[in-house]
Amino acid sequence: MSMATLQDTLHRIPELMLEMDGSGNVTVHHEGRRLVFGPEALCLLDVFTGGRTIGEAIQQLASRLSGRRALEAILACALQMREAGILSADGQAGFSEQTFPRGGYDAAYVHIRMLNDAQRKQAFIDAIREVVRPDDVVLDLGTGSGILAVAAAQAGARQVYAVEPSSIIRLAERVAAVNGVANRIAFLRGWSSHIELPEKATVLTTDIIGNESLEMRLWETLADARERLLTPDARMIPESVVTRVALVEAPASLLRQYRPDGEHLAVWREAYGMDFSPLVEDARGRRMGFYIEPHLAAPWPVLSKAETVYEIDLSRPPKPFITNGILTADRAGTANALLSYFEARLSDSVTLITAPWQGSENSHWYCFCAALAAPRVVAEGDRLAFRYEYWGEGRSLYMPLDAVES
Repeated sequence: MSMATLQDTLHRIPELMLEMDGSGNVTVHHEGRRLVFGPEALCLLDVFTGGRTIGEAIQQLASRLSGRRALEAILACALQMREAGILSADGQAGFSEQTFPRGGYDAAYVHIRMLNDAQRKQAFIDAIREVVRPDDVVLDLGTGSGILAVAAAQAGARQVYAVEPSSIIRLAERVAAVNGVANRIAFLRGWSSHIELPEKATVLTTDIIGNESLEMRLWETLADARERLLTPDARMIPESVVTRVALVEAPASLLRQYRPDGEHLAVWREAYGMDFSPLVEDARGRRMGFYIEPHLAAPWPVLSKAETVYEIDLSRPPKPFITNGILTADRAGTANALLSYFEARLSDSVTLITAPWQGSENSHWYCFCAALAAPRVVAEGDRLAFRYEYWGEGRSLYMPLDAVES
């Protein structure tokens, strides 16, 4: 191997599909090709995600190499992957050609939706302008198109570190350049849990809030950043999140998209001459969860006051928890679902609210809906119990429970 090859920076190309057999050999599917590599391929794909020379990769993997043969296997696999184009000297510099979700956060669709949601992004920008001071060092997690990193630089931050695991980071660098702030933004490709900063940040900003606010591991990610990457008195955007839930009457036609019933059976029997009753029997009594665009849920009758499911100060260490609550109907109707949304406190004067009545067709968030096992006719004062469990690492469960006596 020539020294030039050792010194070339290589990147793992995106959008690979992998299979691994019982011996650990890795089959890579890409652009109609089927390429088989040894078990070393997995660690090489991982280490070259952020772009490294082969020499740097070997140094990082040194603790896994137990002898000369292991080193030879790693080098041979790296060369094979380079020759096959799986490791490339030219990191992807534009949008993915794959559709979402296969193209991941490199897909244009994702960033078009995000940037079209001026309500959400402007809330973050307003908070940044309020919080960031000229002497601040800002850490922007999940920078995406670079919008919050650029906003922080424009607000006067001395230095911004913009972290992003996907290839969209290369376009974010160009966005910073055309906006005249590239000299104050360092773009770091990778997951925040895998990076180190040359200095501690005094402000953190991130929009990695899921449709259910904790589902993208927001709490855990911020805890890691606080411990390793921030000053003890660092300010965070967002500071806290509150999730609320209300009893609603969703359109029966919508719920039928998620739970088969007798009408489905009749249609399917007519179309196919087959009996699909086991599907209906299995779905009967099950609680179904799904996401709904806010502007579609806005017209639904809300049958109760929204109750708090949890309120989390994001500067606190994450932990599992359970909430048991009661929703009290304040109007009559047919209750058939719980509707959840969150409020993220971004700064002293800015709060992002994802309630349906705050959204529009341009919202890139969704509201979570948990359908009851069966519709309930409720009168004013009737109560229904619910349970929420957070298990950690973004995993949670809503459970509408039995009715409680009025």
